[in-house]
Amino acid sequence: MRGFPLLNIQIGLSSGASFDRNIGSDSTKIFTVIGRAANESNTACLLNESWGTRILVSHNIYQAAKDSSCVLLTK
Repeated sequence: MRGFPLLNIQIGLSSGASFDRNIGSDSTKIFTVIGRAANESNTACLLNESWGTRILVSHNIYQAAKDSSCVLLTK
């Protein structure tokens, strides 16, 4: 790919309510996301590693997409 290294990432997609903020003191801050959707996305990322896949979507994303004019991409 024109001299660029392959980007090896896993993506987990979910939707829903979440809380995101910079949390911490003035000297130490981290950005965090809390909520069910964030947990589902993280779980999908971990499953990607176990299953050797790159992108997984949660059930709610699948349900929303299956009835639309989306294209399913496979290996």
